[in-house]
Amino acid sequence: MLRDQIRSLSSMRVQLIVSYMVRWPQGSAGFRHANWWAYRWLAWRAEPFQWTMAPQAPEPWLQGLEFEQPRQVEPPFTTPLVEPHLCLRGENLVM
Repeated sequence: MLRDQIRSLSSMRVQLIVSYMVRWPQGSAGFRHANWWAYRWLAWRAEPFQWTMAPQAPEPWLQGLEFEQPRQVEPPFTTPLVEPHLCLRGENLVM
């Protein structure tokens, strides 16, 4: 579907921003350093994290869709009150 939509916009400059959940080496997905309340809330919201990728996968996938120079960032999901090593990891953004 994305490939077809991009082709219909081929005369325009298109910038795409997507997020995905990281598939960790053991195959699971989810936030790192989250406490049990976060997982309880996610279960209550019926969030199964179905769209996961390994961190190295988005770049070749987007290049296959003819996007140039995709950039990936791992948001720090932290505040000044939280130590950096405790920040949530697991959802990445690609632009």
